[in-house]
Amino acid sequence: MIYLIACPEPTLAISIARNSIKKDFPKRDEFNYVSFNMMDTPVLELAQEAEFLPLGYEKKAILAENCEFLCKPPKGKKSVVEGLEDLQAYLEHPADFTDLYMLVYSDKLDEKSPLVAAIKKNGKIQIEKAPDEAFMRRAMEGFLKKRGVTIEEAAAKELLKRCGSDYGRFSNELRKLEIYANGENIRLEAVQLLVSKKLEDNVFAISDALLANRVKKAFEIYTDLKVTNVDDVMLIGLLSTQFRFVDEVSYLDSKGRGKRDIAMMLEVPDWKVEKTLRSIYGVEREAISRILEQLYQTDKAILTGSVPSEYAFSRFLANFSLE
Repeated sequence: MIYLIACPEPTLAISIARNSIKKDFPKRDEFNYVSFNMMDTPVLELAQEAEFLPLGYEKKAILAENCEFLCKPPKGKKSVVEGLEDLQAYLEHPADFTDLYMLVYSDKLDEKSPLVAAIKKNGKIQIEKAPDEAFMRRAMEGFLKKRGVTIEEAAAKELLKRCGSDYGRFSNELRKLEIYANGENIRLEAVQLLVSKKLEDNVFAISDALLANRVKKAFEIYTDLKVTNVDDVMLIGLLSTQFRFVDEVSYLDSKGRGKRDIAMMLEVPDWKVEKTLRSIYGVEREAISRILEQLYQTDKAILTGSVPSEYAFSRFLANFSLE
């Protein structure tokens, strides 16, 4: 049987596939279970493995992650992947002794692909959206109930807030909290102690500190982020996006637009505009432009190799000034 699981959240897609495989193959070894990461595995190898008879078993399972060739390609870009013809031939005539699980980390399949058409005809396609809060709550309640652990409402809300829709991180943090609780109730203090805030929240906090000329505070937040191995290039990119948003709000505010109008024009919640307006009070737009230029130069320094990534952002903070 062929199973195609499409979900933007990799951990959730893998969990769905592994639970299904575990049900049908409670005992697995190298002769009845094979896993591939299609980012570094030739498609031809997957097609050939699916046709090989299992040794000592009636059936076998194959888990193929990152099957990006089944996704809709970006506009104007045609992906070229070798071996698709061989895989298509298998998908059109699958072996009855192989259960093939193909994972796509997106909810947008290439409906024009003959491979997708073959899976529709001879297999099953399961499309899952990114998990929402209701899904995460159900997962949390089920996980903790099995282990006889409870969580207070304030702690549950804070955990969901800090993890957002990142199911993989949510699962890891929940396990960590369950071990820390040691059979007792999980309290808000435990979540605040053990679970770091979302990167986007920290980026907002850094920009807020810089606009208030509180460089020491920004550096403290950055130091905490480095403990979690945050990527400096990603951090600079997110911070640049945040300051471009700040610049847009500042510009529209200078044109006499109200916060509700700005929120509608930029398609963001009112509170985000209101908080940004408070943070830029007394800050000239020229200062925001200089910050964006400094971030650009910092990013350039990392990408060109002129400054190691572990020093570039620290240097940006050390040289920061609103003047």
